[in-house]
Amino acid sequence: MRCTAKVLFAAALLAMVVSTAKAQTIVASLDTTNLPTNATNGFGGFTFGDFPNFVPAIISSPTDPFLTLDIPMFTNGFGGMGVDFVTSVEAPDPNDPNETIEVNQLTQNFDPSLATWEFRLRIGDNNSATSIRTTMVDVDGPEQDSGLGEGGVLFMQGDEHVYEFDLTGVPVDGNFHTLTAAVDSPLFSQGAFGVSAGNGIVDPGLKQIQIQAGDTTNYLDVEIEFARIVLVPEPTAMALVLLGIAPLGVLRRR
Repeated sequence: MRCTAKVLFAAALLAMVVSTAKAQTIVASLDTTNLPTNATNGFGGFTFGDFPNFVPAIISSPTDPFLTLDIPMFTNGFGGMGVDFVTSVEAPDPNDPNETIEVNQLTQNFDPSLATWEFRLRIGDNNSATSIRTTMVDVDGPEQDSGLGEGGVLFMQGDEHVYEFDLTGVPVDGNFHTLTAAVDSPLFSQGAFGVSAGNGIVDPGLKQIQIQAGDTTNYLDVEIEFARIVLVPEPTAMALVLLGIAPLGVLRRR
C-alpha cells in the first residue's frame, strides 16, 4: 500500500512539474475563428495576391474546421492572407460629443525569446510546393497618429518578420502535423507595408500575423488548422528542482 501511495505521489508530482514547465499562452492564432473577421476586435481579415478569398473561410466541416489552400499556380508569384490582433482605444469625437473615434491601437507585447511559431497543417495529394511562410508585423516607434480617426493607420513605423516552414519532409498521410519555428529567428525582416521601416529587430508590439506562399512556382495544396504564436515561459526554479536539473539553492534569494 505504501509503495502504491509513493507511485501515485510521484505520478502527481511529475504531472505538476510537466504542467509548470510546459504551460503556454497563445499570443495570436490565424485560423477559422478569426476569418474573415477577428471576433476579439471586429477587424476584418484579408487576402492578397493569388490567395483565394475566404467567404467566410473555406472549412471542411462545422465540427472540424480548417483553412484550405488549393492553388495550382501563382500568376503573380505572390500571395497571402492575414488578420490584425491589435485592440482599439476610442475617445469622444471632438466634433461630435455623441460619437467616438479611434485614437490608438494596442499591440500584443511579449518576449520573443520565449515564443514559438506553431504551424499545423495537412499536405494534400496535389501538393508540390516545398515551403510555406508566416509573417508577423511588429510595430516600432509612435503607434498613434492623432487626428486620423477611425479607419486610419494608427502606427507609422514597423517591420515584417518572415518565417519559412519546409514542407518536403511532411508526410502525405492524411494526418495533421505541427511545424515549429523560433519567433526570434526569422528567415528575414523588412519594412512593413505602407509605413516607414522600423528597427529591424524582433521586439513586438505584434500588430498582425499572416500566412504566405513560400515556394511560388509549384502547386500549393494544404489544409491548415492554425498558424499561431505561443509563449512558453521558462520553467520556474521549483520545477527545475523537482526535475533534478537545478540544486535547491536556486530557490534561495540573497
